[in-house]
Amino acid sequence: MKKRRMASIFKEPSKVSYELAKSLKKGSKVLIVDGFDGWHVFPFVRAGHTVETYEPQSIFIDGGEIVEGNKSTNVDGLKKRIHVYNAKKKVKYFHKDFFRQKSVDTYDLIHVYKSLHRNCHGDMTMKHKIKKLQEAVNDHGEIYIYYHLAVNDEDDYTYPKNQYLRTSEMISYFNLNEWDIIHYQERNKLRIDYGHIGHMNPHLHRIGYIHAKRKKHIIRNDMRNYKYHFHIKIGNTYF
Repeated sequence: MKKRRMASIFKEPSKVSYELAKSLKKGSKVLIVDGFDGWHVFPFVRAGHTVETYEPQSIFIDGGEIVEGNKSTNVDGLKKRIHVYNAKKKVKYFHKDFFRQKSVDTYDLIHVYKSLHRNCHGDMTMKHKIKKLQEAVNDHGEIYIYYHLAVNDEDDYTYPKNQYLRTSEMISYFNLNEWDIIHYQERNKLRIDYGHIGHMNPHLHRIGYIHAKRKKHIIRNDMRNYKYHFHIKIGNTYF
């Protein structure tokens, strides 16, 4: 890829993206759900993988100007970044909402970062979205989801259930007959965000993430909940 630097408007990708990219077998097929302007796409490309990504909002694909209040931000866009980094053979993008597709391909890794709470997906249930993600994972493939939790589980108005998970809700969607849980954490400590594209004012977040590996594609529509003992580590929109 070319050396010219063209950063995402969301700044640097998460460190976990680089770690996941490094851990995969070279040449793996990766899906980035909600690619934005390529925010988490390029760590996987640089590591030698092929990437497909869905993004429903054209501003992040084509580029342009986002104006929020008195602040204006220029977006280079995914298409331009792909060109600058000479990554056309490694990245395929769809100007579509992944969660609304009737059928999609399957992948070695599904990477989901701050997607579940986006307003553009807010009319779909959390169960539907997570099931859709799981169905796209290959046998023995992996899924990584970084998500926002409701700051107050009882506040359905500020934190709609279609967009913000409740405490321990995420793990209930993973049938342990089908999935090995590599890591799962939900943090009770609130995190201050001083503002970003889509939400420029300071606000609080409570976050969680899950990393799981599929055992085998069996009974893909079986979303029953299973009771089990599991160690949960408790740590301290645009969209």
